[in-house]
Amino acid sequence: MADCSRISQCVDADGLPHTPLTLSSFNSPDRKTTLKVYLVDMVDSKLFEESISRLMIAAKVGLVGKEETLGREGVLSLLVLAAEEEVFLFDILLLGMDGFQYGLNAVLHRADLVKVGGP
Repeated sequence: MADCSRISQCVDADGLPHTPLTLSSFNSPDRKTTLKVYLVDMVDSKLFEESISRLMIAAKVGLVGKEETLGREGVLSLLVLAAEEEVFLFDILLLGMDGFQYGLNAVLHRADLVKVGGP
């Protein structure tokens, strides 16, 4: 396995490409956490299937969306779901409604999943 600290993209234990993102704690700058960031842009891919599988077993997720234009007429372009030390960036413009039909709806409608939204 490649040393992820020296390159911009790595591969996890399941062979999925991700980019490491190291963050410092606000209260304790010496405490660092490295997250795995996955860009999911194809429904018919191992990455999409595995991201949905991982999110279906998560107890809680952070959730935020990015729209092309603001307001009711806005078009969702990016959906970010974060669980534990993994962040999944879903490119909704590329995934289209298939992304929701083949997995995202199931994740978002889980009654037992705690969802924490951002601004």
